[in-house]
Amino acid sequence: MSRSEDVEIREFMLAVGAVPRVHVQRMHVLKARLASGVYLMSAPPGTPDVYCCAGGHHVWLEFKRPGGGRAEESQKVWHNALRAAGGEVWVVRDGKKAAADILKLLEGSNG
Repeated sequence: MSRSEDVEIREFMLAVGAVPRVHVQRMHVLKARLASGVYLMSAPPGTPDVYCCAGGHHVWLEFKRPGGGRAEESQKVWHNALRAAGGEVWVVRDGKKAAADILKLLEGSNG
């Protein structure tokens, strides 16, 4: 049985969530229709799954199922826009490895 994206996200969040000088935020893309017929969205489609700031490094993480899963077109648009603005976007298939990589960024930062 393959691991899900949610398992990878959970492992990442648990590994880095309480580390000093690390801020991590799970981004949810939810769409809700109010009784008035108006739709509310928490984040636009394509928004990466997790935002992380570690020691001044701003990284957006898009989690994919280990061994499969590809970025959708709306995700590629986000990734390209973030990279064009100087941001880092990681496509992650292993939450524990991503957490270790974030901690390496933290170790290499000044302050």
